[in-house]
Amino acid sequence: MWDGIDHHRCRMNGWTACSWDEPELRFIHLRPEGSSQKSIYEGRMRHGYGQYFMGTGLLFIVASSIYRLNRKPYVLGSLAMIWGWLKAALEGKPRYEDADFRKFLRHYQWRALWFGKKRALEEMDRENRLV
Repeated sequence: MWDGIDHHRCRMNGWTACSWDEPELRFIHLRPEGSSQKSIYEGRMRHGYGQYFMGTGLLFIVASSIYRLNRKPYVLGSLAMIWGWLKAALEGKPRYEDADFRKFLRHYQWRALWFGKKRALEEMDRENRLV
């Protein structure tokens, strides 16, 4: 989840990350997004573990898994995400060591659950500009 940590760390610092399309740099993925070299299920479990490591709460990973029910592999892919998170929690795996980051992440995730990601991001960006 290094990219997720980088993304949220930017926002935490009041920065805005962006990307743009460069046609000459486009490439084609040869495997499904979110998969790993082993399987899509391994990739989804790894995503769940990464979310656990980053500091995501159980409710948010469950909501995220429900949201992904309409993507192949429909039910099993979502269950694999939850299992990756739960397995890491049950094994007591370490989490990202920055407690302020985890607090910031959970605050954003709760807002995203209540108001939607777009509104949560807009409000947090506006608040960061005022600080």
